[in-house]
Amino acid sequence: MTFDYGYTMACSACPAITPLTSTDYHHEINQAHIACHGCGADIHFGRAVMALRDADDPALDDDYLATVAWYHTSTHSDWPWGSRTMPAATLAVHRRHMPEDAVDRARVRHENQALHLGTYEAAIEAMLRRMHDQDDGGAQFFLYRVALRAADLTAERGWRDENTDDAARISQDDLGDADVVRYLNVFESPGSISLAVRPSAIATIQRIGLPISTLPGDVEPSLLVKVGELRAEHDRWEPERAQLKPSPLDLLRREASARREALLGHRSRARRRGLPGQLPRLLEEQYLSGVSEPVRERFTGAVGAWHSAQEAQVSDTDYVTRYARMAALLTQHRQVRHLLADADLLSAGASPAALGMLLRRGRDEPRSFRRSLWALHPPLRRRLDVLDRGDIERHTRAEEGFAFGALIGVVQPTLSFFLEPLLQPIADLRMTVLVAVLLLGYAWGTTVWRAHTADDAQPVFDRVVSVLGLPAGVVLGLAFSLTGTGSEPFEAVTLWHWALGGAALIGAASLCGGIAALWHRHRPGTSPWWVGLVAVLVFTGAIELIDSLGAAVKLGGVVEIWLGMTAEPWWALLAGEIVIAVVAWLLATGARLRMLCLAVVISLPVAVSRLIFSAPILRENALDHLLLDGVVASVAGLVAFLICVVAGGRAGVAAGVACAWPAALLTALVLTLKFNHPMDLAWLSVRQVAANLAPALLLLTALTAIVPARGGTERTVQR
Repeated sequence: MTFDYGYTMACSACPAITPLTSTDYHHEINQAHIACHGCGADIHFGRAVMALRDADDPALDDDYLATVAWYHTSTHSDWPWGSRTMPAATLAVHRRHMPEDAVDRARVRHENQALHLGTYEAAIEAMLRRMHDQDDGGAQFFLYRVALRAADLTAERGWRDENTDDAARISQDDLGDADVVRYLNVFESPGSISLAVRPSAIATIQRIGLPISTLPGDVEPSLLVKVGELRAEHDRWEPERAQLKPSPLDLLRREASARREALLGHRSRARRRGLPGQLPRLLEEQYLSGVSEPVRERFTGAVGAWHSAQEAQVSDTDYVTRYARMAALLTQHRQVRHLLADADLLSAGASPAALGMLLRRGRDEPRSFRRSLWALHPPLRRRLDVLDRGDIERHTRAEEGFAFGALIGVVQPTLSFFLEPLLQPIADLRMTVLVAVLLLGYAWGTTVWRAHTADDAQPVFDRVVSVLGLPAGVVLGLAFSLTGTGSEPFEAVTLWHWALGGAALIGAASLCGGIAALWHRHRPGTSPWWVGLVAVLVFTGAIELIDSLGAAVKLGGVVEIWLGMTAEPWWALLAGEIVIAVVAWLLATGARLRMLCLAVVISLPVAVSRLIFSAPILRENALDHLLLDGVVASVAGLVAFLICVVAGGRAGVAAGVACAWPAALLTALVLTLKFNHPMDLAWLSVRQVAANLAPALLLLTALTAIVPARGGTERTVQR
């Protein structure tokens, strides 16, 4: 989600779509002409040839429409179910210029218009347009968050082009048998999909008044000093400007404004002080960082309309304060959407029972610990809908993670103590590990996937609370189970279980969250069928790692513990990470060469340095060389992983895994050149890297659990 989007233009000579930056669009480069990327034909760009910015927009999927939030801005506090009668002033204007039967048709059509919903950007830009173009500069606006009903929602196939088809001003009769009609919006957030819907298609709404007073909007004293300087300069030249005759265009604008105010019954306002000419640019640079030039211009014009609409004189300080608070809607949109998601849910005059059902569907109710224990199967439709809407709070995630962890901490050791000796003679299968894997991997892992999207913009504290629930539950469960079996809960083995076990579980959840964020960035609104399988593999490796700690701790210090844990590869964990790396590689269209270059840039210097400065290889130390080479190669992979995480945020976790394995394997293969028969040792070297890098990545990923999302698409949780 961004207000710095670009545009795409269609070509009349071929089906190619040509991208255009917002700056070029705003300045109309080459007199608003560009060459088609497909055939080279000349395109006179503008709204008339606007195309979808995303040809694979998930909103084109009918099943997606009811799983995301849509937005609308209105001056009515009772939208969409309030009175929709035509304003008396507008009706009077129609009666002066139209026959009575035409007036009646216009009134009926107005009162039967379809409702319009769109992305957050489209809703905000619609407000800016109304403020500037429709005399709503001084009106109180409300921002609405809308959920469409999930049952029996009928959508028209495909989408309409607002330039050529009836879309923006259609009535409910024009919808035909459909509840929803999609159309290409070419006025607000041009290139995005908006909806025309019946009021009956809306299930719930949430409302908040604009601007939002709770958002930071204080004006810095240094800025007011600059504004004062601009005002002094402006006032110094005011006498000379007053002597200049207004241009014909200015006279026409004044006449049109006076006529419009007379028609609508507005009182004529006294002439007010004009704003300093350089003030808008100063405020744009101060408050609209990251906003495109076309949107900046619309925003400044809208706030100027607010200034003109005030009855009393507006001081420069009040104007700047209003500008700052309104700008927060564009630059602090995540906080705005979170505040709106926390607002009270409203529905259409339903019965108390129906209203309660809507409330439960639209908002994830805070769960007690006891209730969380019964919510172990997240693929329930309502649960997934809630996760996709992004309405799950940090304490709910933490409590459910705690419930899962406590259950596993009790079940796995208890079954291991009582049942495993009985099951071993029957089948060589770790049944207790299987039970834990199915609960943590399939249930909790899929929950993590659906909740950690590309725009999961929780504050750092919320993310910390969310990720600590699972290991805290495991610690508590282990304490109970160990106490129940008569074991000492504070032995060295147990403490190692608690420390590394918690890190392994957080790492497994973070791996699922990382690939989910990358997937949702490129495939918003969808989740593949193999989500549970990937989570099962990753959590299987984590639990096997925890299970191996008992034997490894008895070996001695940290080095001995690590060597004991990495004597053999963890095949389930290795398979899970390889699947994540392959998926990330397939999604990294246009970035694969960059990922390979990063792997080469990291691995070659490390390998060459090791080749130059390593001690001579003797029969007595050949095994030590091989083990140390595996560690060095794994370190190269970890460095590549960290670079990707720093550069890409949460989605960089999956990209880092995809980059870490080539870097580590390339380093390991280069290091075999120092042996007399490198081909004979290639497999052993690769095997050693696999044994070291897989658990090292898992544990290092635990540190990335609080990494925020960066960039990407926003639509998975909010629209």
